[in-house]
Amino acid sequence: MRWQDYLILAVLIAGYLYFRIQLRKDRLYRPPQKKKALNRKEEAVWQILKEKGYRLQEAHPSLPVSMQKNRKHYSFTYDGELSVVKDGLFYLVKIKKNKGSRIDTIASREELLLDYLSFRPAAILLFDPERGKIDKISFQIQGFPGQNRILLSVLLVIL
Repeated sequence: MRWQDYLILAVLIAGYLYFRIQLRKDRLYRPPQKKKALNRKEEAVWQILKEKGYRLQEAHPSLPVSMQKNRKHYSFTYDGELSVVKDGLFYLVKIKKNKGSRIDTIASREELLLDYLSFRPAAILLFDPERGKIDKISFQIQGFPGQNRILLSVLLVIL
């Protein structure tokens, strides 16, 4: 192999490592922001989490969202319930609202996935008030549409 081949290989490895580090930084501790008051359910959940070693990062975290439809702009905020930190990892806390609602319904999974993709936590902690139990939910997203095509084209360019 020539030295140019080693250079290209080093650039590819450095790019991959940079991407992995950036992805990990998204899931690590975020600096605390202004805290809002907790309601009764959230206070009860917070006491349980505090006993398990979690620290409250933010009550009612929100993300500003901008949407465009036919060149008309709309703005709104996407709100969560609680965000906590443990061992340097950021977790979003959700409280089940409907009695008897199940996690395995499509609507519940889509809501949790939307929260996961919006806030980028290490996991979502789902509190069930009926059972008094906290479930830890995490997602693994396998690639993205067209990923194989992109990887194939990158390999062809390298060759």
